[in-house]
Amino acid sequence: MSSNQIFSNLNTGTKYHQIATYNLLVNQPVTTGPNSAILYTELGSTIQGLVYGGAGGFVVNEPMVLIVHITVAFGVSAVGQRGIIIQTFSVEEAKQCIDSASVGGTCMSSGAILSLAPGDIISLVANQNSGGDLDLLANFTRAQIFRLI
Repeated sequence: MSSNQIFSNLNTGTKYHQIATYNLLVNQPVTTGPNSAILYTELGSTIQGLVYGGAGGFVVNEPMVLIVHITVAFGVSAVGQRGIIIQTFSVEEAKQCIDSASVGGTCMSSGAILSLAPGDIISLVANQNSGGDLDLLANFTRAQIFRLI
């Protein structure tokens, strides 16, 4: 059974134990150097009290505890490092940095459990230092958010 099936079986339809999946349907360029917000283009089901605002991130409208998991696939380049970060108000809650793959693209994932208050903002960002633009690959880049409380 896939993780999507497991999580979807837990979705009770109440404001607790909800799952939402956000997908990237079109490749998104990430410039070398600074953090780039991941701009999801397909929004799955939503979570009550959490609003997706594109580059502005996810805005929390009521107290909640979330599990946030992101998976990212970068295009091919054997140069430099890749990174992904889950942050609240620019504070890194979870981060993964790895050297690029020598063959093919670079895939990575990270997750965090977040206790949030109204007004908190969650940002999911990617960065790389290959020396040029690299794409986040569509259909391999996604976020899953599971509301516990």
